[in-house]
Amino acid sequence: VTDPSGNPVPGLTGSAFTVTLDGNPVPVGFTKPPSDDLSQRVSVILVMDYSASVQNNFKVAMETAVTDFINAMKPGDFAAIIKFNNSHVPKATVVQPFTEIGVGNGTSDLITAVTSDYPGSGTPLLDATNLAIDLFVANLPTLPPGP
Repeated sequence: VTDPSGNPVPGLTGSAFTVTLDGNPVPVGFTKPPSDDLSQRVSVILVMDYSASVQNNFKVAMETAVTDFINAMKPGDFAAIIKFNNSHVPKATVVQPFTEIGVGNGTSDLITAVTSDYPGSGTPLLDATNLAIDLFVANLPTLPPGP
């Protein structure tokens, strides 16, 4: 927040702000990040593009980045894997549902899903995004608290 001259306004706290939707107040809750609150866990859906352009040029880099991300997650975090291209029906597929990191074979099952073949072409990004949102909403009640 800045004043009319563009200078930051000091001393503001959360109580100085309200959020409204169509004029109605919306309650906003804030949580500390997992690094500051050890009870918080991260839940993430990794959506992977297997269109021909990615497979021909960036597949190894994408899979390495996703594997590194999974390996950086903490025990108790959850991840799911969605892959997409136009050659599959449906065009986006949950290849690994939400799986807990550090429990049983959870981490290795996720990495196996990352590196599994998914040949095809085309980029149905909207299908993949909708599937990810549906998967998250369907699992929200069972996921641990946190971002």
